[in-house]
Formats: sequence, C-alpha cells, structure tokens
Amino acid sequence: MEIKERKKISFIYLSYDKKGKLSERRDGKRYYVSPYFLINNFNKYYLICGSDYQNYHYNFRIEYMKDIVITQYDIRDYRDIETLGENFDITKHINDHIYMFGGDVITAKIEILSDNAITFVIDWFGNNAKIYEDNNKIYANIKSNDNAFFFWALQYQEHIKVLSPENLVTKIVNTLEDSIKKYK
Repeated sequence: MEIKERKKISFIYLSYDKKGKLSERRDGKRYYVSPYFLINNFNKYYLICGSDYQNYHYNFRIEYMKDIVITQYDIRDYRDIETLGENFDITKHINDHIYMFGGDVITAKIEILSDNAITFVIDWFGNNAKIYEDNNKIYANIKSNDNAFFFWALQYQEHIKVLSPENLVTKIVNTLEDSIKKYK
C-alpha cells in the first residue's frame, strides 16, 4: 500500500529495554521521515520510509510507533533514496528482505544437505533462489538481505551449508563458535 498523503510524519519509536519493558528509543527524541509504503511481513506491519539526512531507507514496525503526527512538509521522493530508487518494486523488496532487516542485498551460495531444505529455500526465497545440481550435490544461489540471510542460515544450519560469500561464512562460523563457548 503506498502512502497517499505525501506528507512527512514524525513519531516516537519504542523498543524493549534490558528489563523487557517497552521504552522510548533515543530518550523519546522524535523521528522525522518520509513515509512510502506499509507492508505486512509475517503478520507484522512495517512502514518503509526515508529521511532527508540519509540516502537509504528504513523499516519501522508500526506497533512500535507512537504519537504519530502528519506534518505540513512534503515527502522526499522515494526514487531519490539510493536503496529504493527509480525502479523500486515492493514485491522484490519484501523477497530480498525476508526479516525486514536493513543492509545490503547479497547473493549467497549454499549446499543443500537434506531434501527438506529444498522446501525451506523455496518457501523463504521463492524466485530469489536458483537451485541446481552439480557433481551429485544440490546447491542454491540465493539473493537476500545479508542480515536476514545470516539469521535464516543459522535457523536452518543443520540442513544447509553456506559456501559464500566468504565474509558471511566467517560470521556464521564465529557466531557458532561463540555459541558453543556459552554452553561449555
């Protein structure tokens, strides 16, 4: 759904503190953004927006926004935001950002280690995954947001092996080693 008013909004953004209490981020300082799209991703609603000060977009959970005010100021055109751009496609954006994290879109190569994993890959990434066989092994090249893919790979790590990019492999290895240390 595209935002029709074409006016900037301001709001206070909430998150949970160390005690699990919903608290105002940035000590209650207001966010000022140009709202572009509302989307539903896994039954959570997000506002895709931009600011006058950065050349990339933000995703804010609607339920964590409070005291929303529509300002008198016109929005910045989303085509001027580098990470959205002239050819922005909302469906492609949702597919590239499966957990609605910010960050770069990468192409990761994985080895599929179980038959179940093919279903997981297609369910999560759809056409953003290209599955192929080579030397009797099954692989997939997956286009995704780097942060989202990192968490997805951890979630399904018993069914897949990440082969590239190398910095992602290193991040996964370090995270798993740190996790093992926590449980020793």
